[in-house]
Amino acid sequence: MELIPKIDAVKTCKNVSDFFKDDLEKIVLMSGSRMIDLSSPSFEENYSSSKANGIETKLINGLDAQSVVKSVHDALYHGVDLVSQKILIGLYIKHQRWVDIQPLVYREHTSFAAYRKRALLTFAYSFEGWQTKNHCDKVIKLLAYT
Repeated sequence: MELIPKIDAVKTCKNVSDFFKDDLEKIVLMSGSRMIDLSSPSFEENYSSSKANGIETKLINGLDAQSVVKSVHDALYHGVDLVSQKILIGLYIKHQRWVDIQPLVYREHTSFAAYRKRALLTFAYSFEGWQTKNHCDKVIKLLAYT
């Protein structure tokens, strides 16, 4: 018996990568935050939700941008392992090259692709869960099923 349906790992990784590259910065800006804020573990301490901003954001495009950004932060800091966290923040938040991140996670270049794939997949699962927990109006689905 399968509790969780099988995912299409290739499509899921592409979805997560596209989300980080194409959508996240726009959502972060709409929330009133900055991308660099996501690289800080203390983001939640400085994070304050404004009802007016949340209402404006919902009217603009139907997303609760602040809840989505909080969900990204929670997924990065509470949902993935430390190696995945360093990879995701390095590649997609700080826009570092993989050769610069590789020494930070102590992985050989031949295995870095496998660790990156794992980071993308674990983020997809975690992000979906955190969006539900943070009461996002629309859950952004990054998981692709077979």
